[in-house]
Amino acid sequence: MKLEIILITTFILLIIITVVILLFLILKKMQDKKIVNRIKKHTANK
Repeated sequence: MKLEIILITTFILLIIITVVILLFLILKKMQDKKIVNRIKKHTANK
């Protein structure tokens, strides 16, 4: 029983960590796109 609980908890923790990392990467990509768009706008204005 204890082994099963440990396995389940570690599995859940791994899922949470992967989800957090994925969300962080998506947010970073969104920020990068915004920055790129800003740079494009600046260069277009000039």
